[in-house]
Amino acid sequence: DLEDVCREYNAFCEGRHPLYPGASFDGRDGGSDYRVDFEKPQTFGTLYRGVAQASEAEAVIFGSFEQPELGEGLEFYKDAARFPNVSV
Repeated sequence: DLEDVCREYNAFCEGRHPLYPGASFDGRDGGSDYRVDFEKPQTFGTLYRGVAQASEAEAVIFGSFEQPELGEGLEFYKDAARFPNVSV
């Protein structure tokens, strides 16, 4: 589902969405490029809110949409084979 959402979001950013023709959020106007590119992990991610440790209260995870189970900490993302392009 997320890939479909990202495709539609990118269409919006590129001004190709039928409800927002001409929108420009792809950098062509000199502004920031907000498109999602699955080949560039820094362009997508997820928000993490932990409950186990105060030091892990909140984090931005780039390169994955996956979320740990409740009670699992940021160590979820330390498996380099599973998450080769993730940065926390």
